[in-house]
Amino acid sequence: MKEEKNKINKKTNDECLHTCECSIDWNEYRKMIEYYPQRKNEIRFLLIKRGLLINIFLSLIVMMISDNSIITAIFFVIFQMLVILISYLSLNTFLKKAYIKLLNKGEMPQVIKYKFYNEYFTQTSEDITLKINYSEIAKSVESDTNFYFEYPKQDMTVIIQKNSCDLKTINFIREKFNNLENHLGDNISFKGINNKQVSNKVNSTMQVLFILTLLSILIIPYLIKLFLEDYGENFIGLVKNFYLFLYLLPIPILSFVLGIKYIRKDLKCTKNIVVGIIAILILLVLSSFSLLFPGQDYKIIDSYRDISDVKLPNNGDLNVLNFEKSPDNDKLNYTFINVYYSKNETNILEEKIKKSDKWIKYKNLTPKQKVLIPSVCEINSSSYLLFYNKTTNEYDKLPDNSGIYEMYVMKYDTITKNLEIHKFKYLYR
Repeated sequence: MKEEKNKINKKTNDECLHTCECSIDWNEYRKMIEYYPQRKNEIRFLLIKRGLLINIFLSLIVMMISDNSIITAIFFVIFQMLVILISYLSLNTFLKKAYIKLLNKGEMPQVIKYKFYNEYFTQTSEDITLKINYSEIAKSVESDTNFYFEYPKQDMTVIIQKNSCDLKTINFIREKFNNLENHLGDNISFKGINNKQVSNKVNSTMQVLFILTLLSILIIPYLIKLFLEDYGENFIGLVKNFYLFLYLLPIPILSFVLGIKYIRKDLKCTKNIVVGIIAILILLVLSSFSLLFPGQDYKIIDSYRDISDVKLPNNGDLNVLNFEKSPDNDKLNYTFINVYYSKNETNILEEKIKKSDKWIKYKNLTPKQKVLIPSVCEINSSSYLLFYNKTTNEYDKLPDNSGIYEMYVMKYDTITKNLEIHKFKYLYR
């Protein structure tokens, strides 16, 4: 009698009670992911992690090219901010690409058949059958269109379309999963995603973008201050690095574009548009300075290296002024070159100048040497000067005979940290 009872129970458990066949496309997966935010967070974390590795690689390249830790740090922070922002705004795009990739490989089934038994159900797709006990389901959700069942054993979520099931099957599923999360009514506007829920997410995203856009404006004075610490009075070197403000542009552009998009959907995004426009204009104007004031080719300095009696840095910024009318009557064909170096370079150069016997400190100049100083060359107690007569190949002295001599006067200032080169034809009588 007991054996017959066991056979009846086994037959009941193995008897297929209900069946359905579902066609699953990208939209169904997109709806499903909204009910399992931990999966979105896992994928988002993976994107941020990959972005961080790319960021480290690119930052190392920026460090090698710029040889500037400040520029590298700014690049790293901005790039990582964009990675995080993209991971939130473009997550569905990445998910869709992953879905299409798996679909093309044949690893993403489109038609799935389900058979429901008393203690378990089976999922069949392309000759692969998976047996799932009802007790193994971790989280179950019911929406207006679908049932979703989280199956941790295979790290997957089962999707069952209600329009593929008859009423008896739907009621059977509800009875088997009495702990169903009820999301009925959530599917009114966007294929299974509550409109209010979407609006809240958009508003949160736009708030974050607004704050980041505001920060991209507020950080400008701080960045300029950092540049000034390295370049001092070197205006050319300072503005040459203003192209770095272009790295901040994607944030206000995104804020502006999305603001236009969502304001048409009656969401409050006016502040994103206004602040976005202001930030874009400021950043474009500042970054254009590097084009408006490019400076001149530093290779010009090569003609003066041997004259200087010290090793001049390999990199710097300079500006050349050729005077049509000489400021002094005894100095003809006058050329003035202003040269700027970074803080580290000037420290090394200054030590070499102080040790050179060709460079004379201002207080040690003789009256005859002061005669050679052009009127546009401002000197003070922090000045070091070098005098070179190219015609006679002599340093630090006036010619012995009257005539026209090609002269070079170099000045280095220990306060302003810049080098001046004055070249002229000296009319000596």
